[in-house]
Formats: sequence, structure tokens, C-alpha cells
Amino acid sequence: MSIKIVELHKKIPGQKECGCGFPHDKSLRVLLYGDFESALNYLKEFNASPPYAIICDDTTYALVGKRVEKFLEAKAFIITSKYFNEQYWENLLAKRNYNTIIGVGGGTVLDMAKYLSYIYNLTYVAIPTAPTNDGIVSPMSVIFTEKTGRRTFKAKSPSIVVIDYNVLSSAPWTLIASGIGDALAKIVSIKDWELGRDELNEPYCKTAEYFLVRAIFLVLEAIASLNKNMKKSEECVINLINSLLSSGIAMMIVQSSRPATGSEHLIGRHLELNFGVPHGIASAFGSIIAARAHELYNPSWWKENILSSSAIFSYCKQSEILSILRSYQVPTNKLIESVIIGKTYRPNRYTILHKINPTREIAIKLLEDTNLIHELA
Repeated sequence: MSIKIVELHKKIPGQKECGCGFPHDKSLRVLLYGDFESALNYLKEFNASPPYAIICDDTTYALVGKRVEKFLEAKAFIITSKYFNEQYWENLLAKRNYNTIIGVGGGTVLDMAKYLSYIYNLTYVAIPTAPTNDGIVSPMSVIFTEKTGRRTFKAKSPSIVVIDYNVLSSAPWTLIASGIGDALAKIVSIKDWELGRDELNEPYCKTAEYFLVRAIFLVLEAIASLNKNMKKSEECVINLINSLLSSGIAMMIVQSSRPATGSEHLIGRHLELNFGVPHGIASAFGSIIAARAHELYNPSWWKENILSSSAIFSYCKQSEILSILRSYQVPTNKLIESVIIGKTYRPNRYTILHKINPTREIAIKLLEDTNLIHELA
């Protein structure tokens, strides 16, 4: 099968050309679109050399990892716990002279793989099995430890990403809906970043902005391609994965999550940590609320109707994000609480929440304005 090769490092302007002062990291060299087994033939061409260590879980090993292991004569390591154990990985990886780590899976697996690639200074290849969030190529990993719980660490963006539509489209709809939710969050996060630039003179990058805006309109195209039966068309999945990649590239360029995570993620985090709501689903909820706050308190909010809080609500309803969130039965008082305390999760990252410091009355108004109290009851 033919492989489409996109050499991304040639498409990102340099630091001097942009003039923003950010690193303009170009770790991600190439995107390989097509059958993953055919794509594996190109690894050595783009300097991903053996010996290979594969990081996966039980599900993704059966789906893809086992075939990658056989094709490359590699060694697969199956994650059985979400908690990171440094000594465990030290014994498995550091003492065996691997050159390349290949992450095969969704958010948790890929976060672990790129973090391991960073701490052991290995080449990293990502094979996502679900378009769940925009962390695929970002330079950060969410890592859980038994002592510290959830923390974000510096990691390594992949040098190669393999995008196999047949694999991605086989993901359960809940995972795809979560990816849609995380992509929709960029409608808000970019405006929070602009707020920091305009009110606090925070550094800003026009190149990263380009990739974020591209991510927004790609996810809108993905949603537009859904039909009434929620069938996962090739157009939907490809536009979604490209949206998530584009958002991740923005973070890679500036070496920070700032462009792609704002007030919407802070609101959503409360639902993630306390009720186990999937990341993208929680972020989508936060996006509706934060968008309404911007509409009320930020004169520089989007003027386009397709980017309004009511439009985001409609996209979430169309893609079943709201019905998935409803299934978690989050009490109304906890939805209100998420808006009030959201800013405490990142007190030093300026967003619309930090600007308005929402009271209980404001939080209730935002939920009522967006019809979320009724929708999630």
C-alpha cells in the first residue's frame, strides 16, 4: 500500500523567521499516512533505528502492537498500571541499549512512551490507535505516580507519527468523541492565550496561532461530516486526527501547553479528577462555559457565530459529548464548583477565569446561559 509522507519539519518556519522568541522545536520530522505495516518500512529512512522497544497496553498490543513487534523483530512492554514506576522501567529499558521507543496506543500509553523517550534520550515513534486528545505530538506528558498523583512532565515529541485510518476508525465512539471535545477546546484556549498577551504582555507566537486556528477548522469539518447514525467516515476521522496533530504541533513549537490548554481545561479538570470523566469530554464541557464567560467579559472574543458558546454546545450535542457526560451523573453543585475553583488548578496561567474570578452567582449564570444545567440533569 502506498504511504503519504509529510515532512513536517520543512513546513515550520524557524525562530528567527517568526520573530517570536519561542524555540520553534522541530522534533516531529515526518507524518506517515497509510497502513501502519507499510509505514514501518520508512523508520530507518527517518533515523528511527533498531533495537526497538514497543510500549502498549493489553488492548493495543492485540490490535497493533503484536504485529509491530513481529514485523520489526522488536520487544513489546505492556503497561498494566497507570502509575509510573521509575525502577521498573530502569530495569527494562536503561540496561538493554534500545535506540527507539515506539508508542502504540491512546493517551496514557503515548504519554508514558514519550516520557520514557525523554528521560532515556531515545528516538520516539508514535502510532496512535485512537484520536483521543492532542497530546500525540505535544512535548508534555501527564504521568501518574502513587506518591504525587497526576502531574505534567517535560517529554519528547515524536520524530515520526504513523497515521493509519483503519486503526483509528476502529476506536469506540466515546474515544473519538473525546478527541472532538479536546479539539473544540482550542476555540477557547487560543483566546485565553491572547488575553495573557494583551493584558499581561505574555509572549505569543503567530506560527503556533496558525496551527491552532487550523486545528479549530479541521475539527469543525470533522463534525460536519458526521451523519445521523454517528458513522465514523474517513473524512471525520482524518480531519479529527489532523486537528489534534495541528494543536500538538503548536505546543511543540513553543514547548509549552499554553496555546492549547486554557480555562476550559481547568474547569474540566475538576470533573476528570473527581468523577473520572474522560479528558476530552470534560474539556468540552469547560469549553462551553468558558466560551460564554469570554462572550460576557472579553471584547476580543470571536465574532464568528460558528465559534460562539451556543455553537460549541451544538457541536457537543451533535457528537454525543453531552450525552456521554450525562452518563457520569455529575451533581449540579459539582458543575458549579468546577467553574468556581477551576483557576486554582493553574494559578499562574492567566485565563478568563483568573480575569473574572467567578463567584457562585456567576458560575450559576454561566451554566444557565448555556443551558447545561437542564441538558445534564
